[in-house]
Amino acid sequence: YNEPHIDDIGLSNADLRNGNSNWIGYQTLLNAVRATGATNVVLMGGVRYSNNNTWWTTNPPTDTLNPAQIAVSHHDYGDTTYRLGSNPGPCEAMLNAINAPIVITETGGTGYLANVCTAADSQSPRYGVIAWNYGGQPAVTPNLVSSWNVSNPSLTSSGTAYFNWTRNHT
Repeated sequence: YNEPHIDDIGLSNADLRNGNSNWIGYQTLLNAVRATGATNVVLMGGVRYSNNNTWWTTNPPTDTLNPAQIAVSHHDYGDTTYRLGSNPGPCEAMLNAINAPIVITETGGTGYLANVCTAADSQSPRYGVIAWNYGGQPAVTPNLVSSWNVSNPSLTSSGTAYFNWTRNHT
């Protein structure tokens, strides 16, 4: 599930993992992926549009692979309780309580992206960052690209900062 917001409809942390009569839980989905023979890393988000991952601490999923190939998918746009880019303490405490790698799969915004990358570096190698672009129009923010010209694309200031950050992490 990308960006589940089940807390808005009253499901518990256990429901997110195990499911109920109206919801297929992450564990069932992971088991279905593994039943195909897939050994890839599976990313799992949390509630509040994948910003709150506290469910992992009380109801962690179990992978049949050893070592487990699952990771937390965290979205960080700086608009909720767990803001890695503007108030990293509570977010780091939440994420570090989870016994799994952390992939910040969506983040962005002018200036904010650089803060998220800096905070992720402080937790290296446990945290990884994938910047996200809401859409293909330059007027939409956050945006990494200001021109989609195939022969000469142009990066925004956030795009340039992210490009430089990734270049330093190869």
